Amino acid sequence: MRGGRRSPQSAQLTVDTPVPPLPQARLKGPWSIYVSNSVPVRGAWYGSMYWHFSPVCAAGACDVLLRGVLNGHSYSLKLNRTGTRYQGEGVLSSMQCGPAANRIADPLFIEVRIRVTTAAGKNHAWIATGFTGTVVESYRYVNAGSFYCSASSIRYEITSASP
Repeated sequence: MRGGRRSPQSAQLTVDTPVPPLPQARLKGPWSIYVSNSVPVRGAWYGSMYWHFSPVCAAGACDVLLRGVLNGHSYSLKLNRTGTRYQGEGVLSSMQCGPAANRIADPLFIEVRIRVTTAAGKNHAWIATGFTGTVVESYRYVNAGSFYCSASSIRYEITSASP
């Protein structure tokens, strides 16, 4: 309104907002992950699990801290970002093997590699909405003298179910 009178209708304005490139998507928050293995492995775990990603920067795409739980043991890994790819590795030192009376430390080495596959605008930010990748869990040979824990490795395929 102008001077108490309604102003003429403005011309229609059309705006095209460019979609940001996928590598600019921010990976953050809680996620449900589906875990599978293309080759059946006795003792391997399949199904859903939950991860939480915390970016190490205030805004935009950057390295993240991944937090999760495996067999009741909490772990965290720093994943370094390169474009749409994130990767990191760590050791879950609270794992054990051997007979119940003589359990010994058997650290689990974890390697995570993921690639952001989809993103969307949410709350004024470009946010990752999907990813795929692999997790490799490895145990090394451990000898306790009277018994040993064998080396093993399992590779899992992972797919995000929901952010």
